[in-house]
Amino acid sequence: TLDQVVSEPLRAVIQGMLHPGAWHSEAVALQARDFLTSMMRMEEITSEGIKYASRNVAVISREYLNLTLRFGYHFNLLDCFCSEKAANNHIYFRFVGGATDISKRSRRIRLIAEILKEYGFNSSTKGDLIIARLSHIEKDEILNILDMAGRLIAFTRQLDAVLNDDSDIERYKKNFFRENFTPG
Repeated sequence: TLDQVVSEPLRAVIQGMLHPGAWHSEAVALQARDFLTSMMRMEEITSEGIKYASRNVAVISREYLNLTLRFGYHFNLLDCFCSEKAANNHIYFRFVGGATDISKRSRRIRLIAEILKEYGFNSSTKGDLIIARLSHIEKDEILNILDMAGRLIAFTRQLDAVLNDDSDIERYKKNFFRENFTPG
Protein backbone atom coordinates (compact mmCIF):
# COMPACT_ATOMS: atom_id res chain seq x y z
CA THR A 1 0.00 0.00 0.00
CA LEU A 2 1.01 3.62 -0.27
CA ASP A 3 1.58 3.70 3.50
CA GLN A 4 4.21 0.98 3.10
CA VAL A 5 6.36 3.12 0.79
CA VAL A 6 9.26 4.26 2.97
CA SER A 7 10.65 6.82 0.49
CA GLU A 8 8.88 10.07 1.30
CA PRO A 9 9.47 11.64 -2.13
CA LEU A 10 8.28 8.52 -3.99
CA ARG A 11 5.20 8.30 -1.77
CA ALA A 12 4.35 11.95 -2.53
CA VAL A 13 4.70 11.43 -6.31
CA ILE A 14 2.61 8.25 -6.26
CA GLN A 15 -0.01 9.97 -4.12
CA GLY A 16 -0.22 12.70 -6.77
CA MET A 17 -0.46 10.21 -9.63
CA LEU A 18 -3.27 8.44 -7.78
CA HIS A 19 -5.12 11.70 -7.06
CA PRO A 20 -8.78 11.17 -8.00
CA GLY A 21 -9.30 11.87 -11.69
CA ALA A 22 -5.67 12.74 -12.52
CA TRP A 23 -4.82 9.44 -14.23
CA HIS A 24 -6.69 8.46 -17.37
CA SER A 25 -6.29 4.98 -18.79
CA GLU A 26 -8.65 5.40 -21.72
CA ALA A 27 -7.14 6.23 -25.10
CA VAL A 28 -7.25 9.79 -26.36
CA ALA A 29 -8.35 10.13 -29.98
CA LEU A 30 -5.58 11.22 -32.32
CA GLN A 31 -6.23 13.24 -35.42
CA ALA A 32 -5.03 11.58 -38.64
CA ARG A 33 -2.07 13.97 -38.83
CA ASP A 34 -1.03 13.08 -35.26
CA PHE A 35 -1.32 9.37 -35.99
CA LEU A 36 0.93 9.75 -39.04
CA THR A 37 3.39 11.82 -37.00
CA SER A 38 3.57 9.07 -34.37
CA MET A 39 4.16 6.45 -37.05
CA MET A 40 6.97 8.52 -38.60
CA ARG A 41 8.58 8.99 -35.15
CA MET A 42 8.47 5.26 -34.34
CA GLU A 43 12.02 4.61 -35.60
CA GLU A 44 13.33 7.62 -33.67
CA ILE A 45 11.69 6.43 -30.46
CA THR A 46 12.75 2.78 -30.76
CA SER A 47 16.26 3.24 -32.18
CA GLU A 48 19.23 1.45 -30.67
CA GLY A 49 20.47 4.69 -29.09
CA ILE A 50 17.55 4.84 -26.67
CA LYS A 51 16.99 1.13 -26.25
CA TYR A 52 17.18 1.42 -22.46
CA ALA A 53 15.02 4.56 -22.28
CA SER A 54 11.96 2.34 -22.68
CA ARG A 55 12.43 1.03 -19.17
CA ASN A 56 10.91 2.74 -16.14
CA VAL A 57 13.49 2.96 -13.37
CA ALA A 58 13.45 4.30 -9.82
CA VAL A 59 16.43 4.80 -7.53
CA ILE A 60 15.07 5.54 -4.08
CA SER A 61 15.92 5.98 -0.46
CA ARG A 62 14.01 7.49 2.44
CA GLU A 63 14.99 11.03 1.31
CA TYR A 64 15.96 10.60 -2.36
CA LEU A 65 14.16 9.79 -5.58
CA ASN A 66 15.39 9.48 -9.13
CA LEU A 67 12.45 8.37 -11.26
CA THR A 68 12.68 7.78 -15.00
CA LEU A 69 9.37 7.11 -16.72
CA ARG A 70 8.45 6.35 -20.29
CA PHE A 71 4.81 6.62 -21.24
CA GLY A 72 4.43 5.81 -24.93
CA TYR A 73 6.30 8.50 -26.82
CA HIS A 74 7.34 10.79 -23.98
CA PHE A 75 9.82 10.60 -21.16
CA ASN A 76 9.83 12.04 -17.65
CA LEU A 77 12.74 12.35 -15.28
CA LEU A 78 12.20 13.46 -11.72
CA ASP A 79 15.18 13.76 -9.39
CA CYS A 80 14.76 15.09 -5.88
CA PHE A 81 16.17 15.16 -2.41
CA CYS A 82 13.81 15.80 0.48
CA SER A 83 15.23 16.22 3.99
CA GLU A 84 14.78 18.32 7.11
CA LYS A 85 17.55 20.66 5.85
CA ALA A 86 16.09 22.98 3.18
CA ALA A 87 19.53 23.89 1.83
CA ASN A 88 19.96 20.28 0.66
CA ASN A 89 16.54 19.92 -0.95
CA HIS A 90 15.93 20.10 -4.67
CA ILE A 91 13.65 18.95 -7.47
CA TYR A 92 14.80 18.46 -11.05
CA PHE A 93 11.95 17.84 -13.52
CA ARG A 94 12.52 16.92 -17.17
CA PHE A 95 9.88 16.09 -19.75
CA VAL A 96 10.32 15.48 -23.49
CA GLY A 97 8.48 13.97 -26.43
CA GLY A 98 5.00 12.91 -27.41
CA ALA A 99 3.12 11.23 -30.24
CA THR A 100 1.69 14.31 -31.93
CA ASP A 101 3.20 16.98 -34.16
CA ILE A 102 5.72 19.43 -32.70
CA SER A 103 3.18 22.26 -32.31
CA LYS A 104 1.00 20.17 -29.99
CA ARG A 105 3.98 18.77 -28.11
CA SER A 106 5.30 22.31 -27.66
CA ARG A 107 1.92 23.47 -26.32
CA ARG A 108 2.06 20.73 -23.71
CA ILE A 109 5.54 21.91 -22.72
CA ARG A 110 4.31 25.50 -22.39
CA LEU A 111 1.41 24.28 -20.23
CA ILE A 112 3.77 22.30 -17.99
CA ALA A 113 6.11 25.31 -17.74
CA GLU A 114 3.27 27.61 -16.69
CA ILE A 115 2.06 25.18 -14.02
CA LEU A 116 5.57 24.61 -12.66
CA LYS A 117 6.19 28.38 -12.59
CA GLU A 118 3.25 28.73 -10.17
CA TYR A 119 5.19 26.46 -7.79
CA GLY A 120 8.41 28.50 -8.06
CA PHE A 121 10.33 26.39 -10.59
CA ASN A 122 12.90 27.95 -12.88
CA SER A 123 12.60 26.28 -16.25
CA SER A 124 13.94 26.34 -19.76
CA THR A 125 12.07 25.01 -22.75
CA LYS A 126 12.92 24.17 -26.32
CA GLY A 127 10.42 22.54 -28.64
CA ASP A 128 9.01 19.53 -26.81
CA LEU A 129 11.54 19.62 -23.95
CA ILE A 130 11.32 21.25 -20.54
CA ILE A 131 13.94 21.22 -17.83
CA ALA A 132 12.79 22.73 -14.54
CA ARG A 133 14.56 23.13 -11.21
CA LEU A 134 13.64 24.14 -7.71
CA SER A 135 15.90 24.16 -4.68
CA HIS A 136 16.28 25.27 -1.06
CA ILE A 137 12.75 24.44 -0.01
CA GLU A 138 11.35 23.16 3.26
CA LYS A 139 10.44 19.50 3.57
CA ASP A 140 6.66 20.01 3.88
CA GLU A 141 6.66 22.25 0.83
CA ILE A 142 8.73 19.85 -1.28
CA LEU A 143 6.37 16.98 -0.43
CA ASN A 144 3.38 19.10 -1.52
CA ILE A 145 5.17 20.02 -4.75
CA LEU A 146 6.03 16.37 -5.43
CA ASP A 147 2.37 15.48 -4.98
CA MET A 148 1.55 18.17 -7.56
CA ALA A 149 4.27 16.79 -9.85
CA GLY A 150 2.64 13.36 -9.68
CA ARG A 151 -0.70 14.89 -10.64
CA LEU A 152 1.00 16.83 -13.44
CA ILE A 153 2.68 13.70 -14.81
CA ALA A 154 -0.65 11.86 -14.81
CA PHE A 155 -2.66 14.81 -16.17
CA THR A 156 -0.36 15.64 -19.09
CA ARG A 157 0.35 12.05 -20.14
CA GLN A 158 -1.81 12.17 -23.31
CA LEU A 159 -2.75 15.83 -23.23
CA ASP A 160 -0.76 16.80 -26.32
CA ALA A 161 -3.43 15.08 -28.43
CA VAL A 162 -6.08 17.65 -27.42
CA LEU A 163 -4.00 20.85 -27.39
CA ASN A 164 -5.19 22.08 -30.78
CA ASP A 165 -4.47 25.78 -30.34
CA ASP A 166 -2.74 28.17 -27.96
CA SER A 167 -5.96 29.07 -26.12
CA ASP A 168 -6.11 25.48 -24.86
CA ILE A 169 -3.01 26.10 -22.74
CA GLU A 170 -4.73 28.59 -20.44
CA ARG A 171 -7.90 26.50 -20.27
CA TYR A 172 -6.05 23.34 -19.22
CA LYS A 173 -3.90 25.31 -16.78
CA LYS A 174 -7.07 26.58 -15.07
CA ASN A 175 -8.51 23.06 -15.16
CA PHE A 176 -5.39 21.67 -13.47
CA PHE A 177 -5.62 24.13 -10.59
CA ARG A 178 -9.36 23.43 -10.26
CA GLU A 179 -8.55 19.70 -10.19
CA ASN A 180 -10.59 19.15 -13.34
CA PHE A 181 -8.33 16.59 -14.99
CA THR A 182 -10.65 15.54 -17.84
CA PRO A 183 -8.90 15.69 -21.24
CA GLY A 184 -10.89 17.04 -24.14
